[in-house]
Amino acid sequence: MRRATAVALGLGLAAAAPAAVRLAPYPDEPPVGMTGGFGEPTCAVCHFPSSAPDSAGSLVVHGIPRSYAPGAEYELSIDLARPDLARAGFALTARFAAGPDSARQAGALAATGADATVTGAAGVLYAHHTAAGARPRPHQRARWSIRWTAPAKSAAPVVFHVVGNAANGDESALGDHVLALEAESRPAEP
Repeated sequence: MRRATAVALGLGLAAAAPAAVRLAPYPDEPPVGMTGGFGEPTCAVCHFPSSAPDSAGSLVVHGIPRSYAPGAEYELSIDLARPDLARAGFALTARFAAGPDSARQAGALAATGADATVTGAAGVLYAHHTAAGARPRPHQRARWSIRWTAPAKSAAPVVFHVVGNAANGDESALGDHVLALEAESRPAEP
């Protein structure tokens, strides 16, 4: 299990954004390239949380192996929770952490249900929520399931970048809570 809590990503933008500003929401899918990995921004670019750390929210990914077997399939579940969660979203990537393929796609991602899908951009696969997946479950929680197929060769460690948006549902850029985490899986020893 990998977990991140209280990742403050406000970047001071909340103070600069007037309360009347409304940005186009992304209920169907987030824009690609927003996982926080390899120089990418996170959802905090458009969703302005307070600058205080968020101790009420949690982002957990189950199923990322400590070491992966070449070509093996792993079921991953992404869990996002927050007491005031009214809408929810996530994005996840799996890329090589180092070596000649650093920042390149590592293996394959596939959706396993209607709550998530996968979009490719610039050679990288982004697993993310769909419109159906943006609706939280009871008890202010959201959960998405995806499948990761490990690279065919055990070349280098794989780094997963995951971001979750615990939104308050008012369709404004203010008052949402963005959490992010990074987890690594190493090639299995021969």
